[in-house]
Amino acid sequence: MKSQLTFDWITDKIAKGMTVYITTYLKSIEISPKTYTAFADAGQPMFKLNKANELLMAEGKAYVCIATTDMVLVKVSANF
Repeated sequence: MKSQLTFDWITDKIAKGMTVYITTYLKSIEISPKTYTAFADAGQPMFKLNKANELLMAEGKAYVCIATTDMVLVKVSANF
């Protein structure tokens, strides 16, 4: 499933100390390992999979879908 593969890819890059970028048509969001950890420590993970296996990303206190089981809806990239 694309959502699970994307989730695994993102968490792997963050675990390696890389910054992940989530890019839509209008904006690009930079997620550093520090930001990722701060969300986890606050009890709200930055990324999670829901019961429908959609990949969700935190946006404030809510979540937005960035990938479904058959397609990724954003550009995902990473660098050091």
